[in-house]
Amino acid sequence: MKKNDIHRSKLSPFACTIASALALVSLEAHAKFAEIPLHLQNENTVTEQKVKPQVMFLIDDSGSMEWEVGSRNKPKDPNNSRMAIAKRALHRVLDKYQDNFKWGLHTLNDASLNTNGYITYAQMKNKVGELKTKGPTPTTLAYYNTAKTVMDNTLYRCQKNYIVVMSDGDANESYKMPQPYDYLYDVKLRYYTYYPDSIKPHYEPDYIVNSQFTASLNNSRPPAILGKSPVQKNLLNNYYQQQEGIFSLRSQTPISLRANRSYIPNFINDHYFGYKEGGLPAFIYHKNTPHILESWDEFWDRDEGLKWFSHTLATKDFKTKGDTTSGSSYHEQHWDGHPDDPFDYSKQTAETFTVGFGSSISEVGKQYLSKGASKPSYYFNAESAELLVQAFDTIFSNIADANVPVRTNGTVAPTVFGNGVPNLAAIVSVNSGSWSSQIKFFDINAQGKLTSSQPKEPLFSERKTLINLGRPIGVGTNKQIFWADRIEGGNNGMFNLTSASETEWQDALIPWTTRTQDDNSIAANARTRNFSQPYRIRPTTSPSPDYKDFGNQRNLGDILDTPVLTIGDLVNNRQKYLVTAANDGMVHLFKAHNQTNPYSLKLSYIPAGMDREPNTTMGMVLKDVAHEEYGKKSNPHQYLINGGLVLRRTAPNPENNQSHSFLFGAMGQGGRGAYALNIGGHDRATNSPTGIDSQTEQWINTVPLFETEKGVNNKLGYTVGTPQIGRIALKRTQSKVNIAEDVVYAGFLASGYSLTKGKQSETALYIYNMLGQNAADGTTKGRKGELIRKIEVTNTVGGLSSPTLVDTDFDGTVDIAYAGDYSGNMYRFDFRDDDSSKWKVSKIYQGNSSQPITAAPAISRRGKNKYVVIFGTGSDLYQDDRDSKVQQAVYGIFDDVSKNAAEVQDGQLLKQQLTVNGDNRQVTNNLLKPNEHKGWMVNLGAGDGERVVIKPTMVLRSAFISTRIYHSQKNLTRSANNDMCLPDVTNHKTNSSSWVLALNALTGGMPSKADAHIKFIERADDPNAIAAGMKYSGIVNFSYVDGNNRGDDAVTVDGDSGGTGTDKPLNDGEAGAPKNHCFSAKGKRFILKTDQETVEVDGKVCSGVRRISWREIF
Repeated sequence: MKKNDIHRSKLSPFACTIASALALVSLEAHAKFAEIPLHLQNENTVTEQKVKPQVMFLIDDSGSMEWEVGSRNKPKDPNNSRMAIAKRALHRVLDKYQDNFKWGLHTLNDASLNTNGYITYAQMKNKVGELKTKGPTPTTLAYYNTAKTVMDNTLYRCQKNYIVVMSDGDANESYKMPQPYDYLYDVKLRYYTYYPDSIKPHYEPDYIVNSQFTASLNNSRPPAILGKSPVQKNLLNNYYQQQEGIFSLRSQTPISLRANRSYIPNFINDHYFGYKEGGLPAFIYHKNTPHILESWDEFWDRDEGLKWFSHTLATKDFKTKGDTTSGSSYHEQHWDGHPDDPFDYSKQTAETFTVGFGSSISEVGKQYLSKGASKPSYYFNAESAELLVQAFDTIFSNIADANVPVRTNGTVAPTVFGNGVPNLAAIVSVNSGSWSSQIKFFDINAQGKLTSSQPKEPLFSERKTLINLGRPIGVGTNKQIFWADRIEGGNNGMFNLTSASETEWQDALIPWTTRTQDDNSIAANARTRNFSQPYRIRPTTSPSPDYKDFGNQRNLGDILDTPVLTIGDLVNNRQKYLVTAANDGMVHLFKAHNQTNPYSLKLSYIPAGMDREPNTTMGMVLKDVAHEEYGKKSNPHQYLINGGLVLRRTAPNPENNQSHSFLFGAMGQGGRGAYALNIGGHDRATNSPTGIDSQTEQWINTVPLFETEKGVNNKLGYTVGTPQIGRIALKRTQSKVNIAEDVVYAGFLASGYSLTKGKQSETALYIYNMLGQNAADGTTKGRKGELIRKIEVTNTVGGLSSPTLVDTDFDGTVDIAYAGDYSGNMYRFDFRDDDSSKWKVSKIYQGNSSQPITAAPAISRRGKNKYVVIFGTGSDLYQDDRDSKVQQAVYGIFDDVSKNAAEVQDGQLLKQQLTVNGDNRQVTNNLLKPNEHKGWMVNLGAGDGERVVIKPTMVLRSAFISTRIYHSQKNLTRSANNDMCLPDVTNHKTNSSSWVLALNALTGGMPSKADAHIKFIERADDPNAIAAGMKYSGIVNFSYVDGNNRGDDAVTVDGDSGGTGTDKPLNDGEAGAPKNHCFSAKGKRFILKTDQETVEVDGKVCSGVRRISWREIF
């Protein structure tokens, strides 16, 4: 699309609820990660630009523009002069944009070329061709007159105005000195120090006030402050000079009164800009001659003289209700905005870009131009012809607009708290306007309904921050983890900053990232000190009553795919710890607090050293997130951490009932790696508090566990998806596990995917030692972070998806795992060999690359050693996934783990079919033939690209599945014919919808009344009626809640053992498997969806069995 055609909508910022993990990936060539998640993509393109933006050039045509670039001499070839180069650059801009803009021209000296308003592209070309060089550099005065032209010629409330200032020298001539200066010799000898090289300014009371500065903006309007005038000042008293007589070269008579003469400073008294007095008159003389080389005003021509005008023009409305548009047949009626405006047109302003061209500008002159730009990023230092062209290209790219924020439902499941029916739910709102999040806590009643009209939020005032730079820094040290505000030996290069100020990282980027300083102060400091980039100011209050659900947008970055998870003992019926991660580059550890703020953010951890592409780390992207233009086309949204998380708590120590909680998290699209942290509890080896339960100053030692390998040996892809934690036996004896000696906690990480779809990448399962401890008693066993094994899959491309771990005999150790890949295949990983070096992988299903498996499978245990591996296919990770209509499916593959894996083909699967009846779905119940069928499949929607990208949830022997459908839609909205500011707009938006399905795990068919089923429909004429699915608008996911839940077991009744939860003690596996075909007792059961609605779940209840613990599956 053409950037200059983008039109920003007035739609409310996007808010979505989100609190769970998301696995995203796909396989087709030459497409990259979507910069913005597919369901958030909403772009408006102006089809007919009725009101064109106006660009006014203010071009330096002073005598020095005749010089050669980098020299003070005229070039041999006139085509190489600064003016000739500038004219070619201007012609290039004009030829590129032609009549997409209205053009204007002002010069510093040649008033005959100045346009009294705006002209066409062809006329502007002629004007540029007539530019000549002669005269001084009165930039401030010329800008003032240019601003008046811009304001007088703004005809519409929606008109965008830009001034582009280009100069090759320091501003001057706000004060004019008389020539020749016949008594200058004695001035130099008796009054000033002699500087033969004409390098120091001198101050002299004999001057000419530039009367043009005193003019008001419009002769028909009075000055801003009636009766306001400057007070006379004494030059010598201002500068504490001795009052000695000065001799004229002609008469040799003293002129003492002249040297002590009072003066009136330049001043502005303007109805729009206001009142401002200038500075001292100053000049530089020519060596040994009575001639003035240059004279200026110490304020107007230096420091913030230009800024005083340009920043006012960029922020203060210059058209108000009642203003007329003289000289135009169109009469704007709504200078203060119209209710139907697609954007806020209530203020008319103009933005200024400044370009310093060549090497003749002093540091003082550069500061003048830099401060004179409306934003720091709007100043360009172009010391060559090539850089001048680049500067103009960038300026006109910035004049384009950006994406439109949207409001929609979330993508993943809410988090619920407490035993039984939960009493609290965490809903995360995401604002795509500021790319921020808010965690909101809602009370829940016994029916699972959210009842809070005023949700609560966490406390953020107790936050501390650690940063892991990934590589040791400092001399003679291996230290790489620091308190973020105390990094030793840090530098700009670590964060890819190019500032001339060596401490920008310390004085701006880190305080902005960690929220330890006010955003306004950081932004102001960046402007004053000329840092490498401007820093954005995150809103801390709602912009208006219409945005009341968006208050402080500064506390958290956008949480898009990472879950919000809880673990630990109950505190006020909610778990002690809450953990999530965000695209601010941080993992956030919260602790239960009080009734007003249910949780308090204790620690944020930045894995800044994580690899991205070669020679790039996640920490190098922090500056992009902090940039003033973040989220726009020129500086698009970035993923820093959006991978999955898993939390695990050890079984209580029988001696003191203490447990140890820790986590394993993936970087997602933010990096190629994973991190492990202690959350809290007690270290079993030392029996000392660990994580955020230890003393605050010890967190730097007790919280970090390890990060995965970095550098040239890092073969991981982008670790999209959710890692797993499980206890694994490092060796066995005749297939038996010595649970007292040979078991450790292990982290299981899939290799992930490449940035570009279809690119060859490793497909492997990585297994890490999580704690370096014996899982039974905490004694030392290996080293934390040690790679136990990497099991590679050969003859495939694209990377491995998230695994699912299985404890087949319920002894507390992982025996096998299942994971799919980017090419649509499903694998069994087997860890039961006596020798861990012989752990192996086998393919159990041969798929195809048009149906990628991008989420972990679910498992249903149908008998001893017999499982149904259930998974869906599809992807929404890459940009071209949005428009893919390839038919996807849900599969159930039978696997008998007592036998060698057998590879199943599509022809061996039982086919079930979905039918649609309005918003309901039914599914066939075709007969399963055990001797013929090795599993089942159900095709999803044909022609709509319906897909599965999250792990199914098992409830008894039914699989609950959420699907997604994306529809890219273009709509043309035509404006009212009589209003030039209501344009015709084409909206390119991704609409989304979801189905929630319930399928029988054994057959893929319709669940029976005895099976767990979701009560999508209730019919008075047929109480036994069951639907297989229900359609919802937007992206919908859910959490399953069992009112009889009395714990957070890490292992499900099917043996799925890798997710979040608390372990039971290891055992010999002789107790047998729990029943998974009936509920333990009557009770309230439901799914809680992301739209905050609940749907009841029912099924067979059997007595005489132990209770089934529930857990959320993310």
